[in-house]
Amino acid sequence: MQNNEEVIGSENEVLQQQICAALMAGDFLTAETKAKNLSIMHDGRFAGLALLTSVYIESRQQEKAEKVAAELLRENPRHVYAIYLKARVEFMAGEHASVIERLTPALQRVSAKERPYKEKICNLLGQCYRFLGDSEKSTAYYRQAADAADNTALKATEYSNYLFNLHYLFLSEEKIYHSHCGYNRIFSKIRPFMHRQRNCRQKIRLGYISPDFREHVVLRFVYA
Repeated sequence: MQNNEEVIGSENEVLQQQICAALMAGDFLTAETKAKNLSIMHDGRFAGLALLTSVYIESRQQEKAEKVAAELLRENPRHVYAIYLKARVEFMAGEHASVIERLTPALQRVSAKERPYKEKICNLLGQCYRFLGDSEKSTAYYRQAADAADNTALKATEYSNYLFNLHYLFLSEEKIYHSHCGYNRIFSKIRPFMHRQRNCRQKIRLGYISPDFREHVVLRFVYA
């Protein structure tokens, strides 16, 4: 038979999953309501405030995000995720220098337990330095983000950011080549698709898949 703490913990976890699912679906109203409910539950206040801040960030409600992020920091001023979310709100306001000032020392003390947050922090630092025109630091932080990513899809995304920013640096062709080989190694455990039939006399057929051929970078490959 479960005790009260186990039941409450299970309820909190289920509610957090529901909030994340609503966020992914863009259902901000549901996510907001559930996050508020979580924040008043036993042992759910920090997670509830953190998710509520995320809801307001994703729904572009800057004033509400600032208010809840400040409350979250008061709840636990040294928690890395609370610091990161406060920085996210500052990033919304275009305060890139403030984000760097806040996150740089926080990154230095990320513990093994808090390692999942390292990717998020490095990504945001990479974005800030990119906006400030410091390509060397931007590239370095995107590479750290890729190294810290805990799954293939996220690692590929961060490494892609790293490669894109390499174009703003004066590097040798050899360096650029080896850096791009690193992207290929991310997928080394995935078996490549093999064509069963080949006809050397036919023209090579190329196809591009993208949800957006108007503004996404893949459009450049179409013209190329």
